Amino acid sequence: MAEAVGVTVVTDRVGREAILADPSVSRRLVSTRINLNNPQNLWLREPDGVAVFGKQGRLDYCLLAPTIEEVTPHNRRLLAHIFLDTDGTTAWFDSESEAGTEFGAIPVGNYSKLTGDERGQPRPVMFHTWRLPVAAWMRNHDEIRVTGGQVRRMLQKNGASLGNGKDQDELDRRLGFLALTVKSGQPDKGVGTFNEWCILHGIPAIHPIGSHSVGSKQAVEFEMFGVRVKAIEGKLAMAAGSA
Repeated sequence: MAEAVGVTVVTDRVGREAILADPSVSRRLVSTRINLNNPQNLWLREPDGVAVFGKQGRLDYCLLAPTIEEVTPHNRRLLAHIFLDTDGTTAWFDSESEAGTEFGAIPVGNYSKLTGDERGQPRPVMFHTWRLPVAAWMRNHDEIRVTGGQVRRMLQKNGASLGNGKDQDELDRRLGFLALTVKSGQPDKGVGTFNEWCILHGIPAIHPIGSHSVGSKQAVEFEMFGVRVKAIEGKLAMAAGSA
């Protein structure tokens, strides 16, 4: 199944076995057993590599393999998948490097784990463990800021009252996250995350209005900043009754 950020979720056993056999994964999992049938595990493939995440708790996803050693398009897509295509709000990952700081992740601790060397022999390696909340991820994801700026300008053009422009960069990122979760079919997640931020900053929250059919399409409407907006066909647009 192809997801919104170009990552494929592998659900068949043969595909999962192939991911498990990938050197980037098998070397990392010398001391870890992964159940191919565990519904809490998320098997991902995309053009530049593979990954296995495990779900921890209600909304946390932990990257089981491979590690993240640098900022690459592949690693950006993996993390974007967790935040945009799943219910996850926090991603955990290990690295031998300080790559976590470049993603805005929070250092949790250092741990020694067994991994395979180039000959497949196990050896202990010291890893840094990082925690990346969705809010920190947003601040290091340029597509969100650009998309959010487009949404903000649409709202302003249609009479939305956005205040005096304070924290505009953060507002753009929250609006961008809302737009991208609408695109991935998770508008409730985007609205909920936006409203959490609104409560902390004294900004009027988004109020759901309801859903209805527009021809053969389903639209979800809500009010934000004094105007009505709809989510339809994976996009945000102004609803009837707005300027």
